[in-house]
Amino acid sequence: MGFINYYRRFIRDFSGLAKPINNLFKKNAVLWDESYNKAFEAIKLEVVKEPIIRHFDYKKEAFIKYDSSDTITAGVLLQKNNKRQLHPITYFSVSLGPTKRNYAIYDKELLTIIRYFKE
Repeated sequence: MGFINYYRRFIRDFSGLAKPINNLFKKNAVLWDESYNKAFEAIKLEVVKEPIIRHFDYKKEAFIKYDSSDTITAGVLLQKNNKRQLHPITYFSVSLGPTKRNYAIYDKELLTIIRYFKE
């Protein structure tokens, strides 16, 4: 949810869609059930459709935002629209194997950039 919060301004009624999942973060939350699954699937659909995902424009400057954790590396390729807002073009994420999980964080960050360019 932390990663997707960046895109909430591009998703109509994001708070309503995400409410069941956000309830999981509350004290005494119940286990994952069908309402959480429906919310998760609805958010996934919103993130990949227009105007969220755009086609790459070779005439525009491109940006990469990336992050690494102990278990995953992820990134997103972005370009500015006419309103100067950044919009995603593609997403990227890969789980880290046992060996790479032992890397220092700056090595994981560099690995993310390298993997993204290879992708």
